[in-house]
Amino acid sequence: MAAAASDGERLRLDATRLRRFCAEALSAAGATAHDAAVAAAVLVRTDLRGVHSHGVQTLPFHVKNLRDGGTCSPTRQTVVRSTPVTAVVDGNGGLGLVIATAAMAMAVGKARDSGIGVVLVRNSNHFGAAGHYALAAAEAGFIGLATSNASPIMTAAGSAKKVISNAPLAYAVPTGRFPLALDIAMSATAGMKVRLAAERGEAIPEGWVVDAGGMPTTNPGDYAAGGALAPLGGHKGYGMALLTETLAGALSGAAMTRGVVPWLVDTGTPTNAGHAFVALDVECFMGRDDFYRRMQQLIGELHAAEPAPGVERVLVPGELEHLREQDALERGLELEPVIWHHLEQVADSLGLTGALAAARRD
Repeated sequence: MAAAASDGERLRLDATRLRRFCAEALSAAGATAHDAAVAAAVLVRTDLRGVHSHGVQTLPFHVKNLRDGGTCSPTRQTVVRSTPVTAVVDGNGGLGLVIATAAMAMAVGKARDSGIGVVLVRNSNHFGAAGHYALAAAEAGFIGLATSNASPIMTAAGSAKKVISNAPLAYAVPTGRFPLALDIAMSATAGMKVRLAAERGEAIPEGWVVDAGGMPTTNPGDYAAGGALAPLGGHKGYGMALLTETLAGALSGAAMTRGVVPWLVDTGTPTNAGHAFVALDVECFMGRDDFYRRMQQLIGELHAAEPAPGVERVLVPGELEHLREQDALERGLELEPVIWHHLEQVADSLGLTGALAAARRD
């Protein structure tokens, strides 16, 4: 077994070696070398940016879906409809992390040729953090948007039980420096954050979750016991979730609402989730240097805002994640014990304890 961390002790890991371990685990579960490498890169970079709810702590679920047949590898995407600026892709039940990476690359390619690219995906699986794909577009010089539907885990405004997904939605904008980037769900919080709170034995803020009876609760265990996430801002989050369901579900040809298989529960059946990706070429509207100058002016105005009491300075979306990534690359990726325990379980089950232990820097 890999060396254990004491309760409360955070570990520092080498990102390259952690990525190698994740790829080996996915390969051992049945993924091709290509699929495993792409998926591992998505998961580890998500953690590098501090989004631990959607990083390597989800590796056990991806491994189980691969082993049980809910995820197919090799991932084979099929373009079922295409124009110079749009495409619909069938993911054929492959790794959502791989399908989404390729779909955003396709959207960027169309935007490079024609100014805009819109790619919708059907028959995919869980794609991790939406922000990863929007960021990929921005780092290629394009404005990026990414969203996905999923099985219902959130109430509608006025409903007592879950009826729709929490509709992750992300954007990223190139600025000439670090990209402006936002990745949020249309629920008050992410479901994975609630699950992590339950594992830590921590209470959650009221307003995040309702119990099986539709009443607000601070017990994270109520979420898995028939509860649901609450929509962000009530009707506002619910309304935005319907937009995601329209683009990623209805328009793509993917399953919708209860038709999407819950990947954490039924690990033997592909989810038929849908995604939507948009890439926009800023040079269709103005010169890139002019745009970057205007973005820096905008960011500068926000940085100059007077901080509220107790706040050191005002940041812009994506800035904190950029700083976290730079720190993690320099000093090592920091993970809490509960996530390390998830990785230990994967390593033990696949005979990869040595590879996981090698990822530690401490």
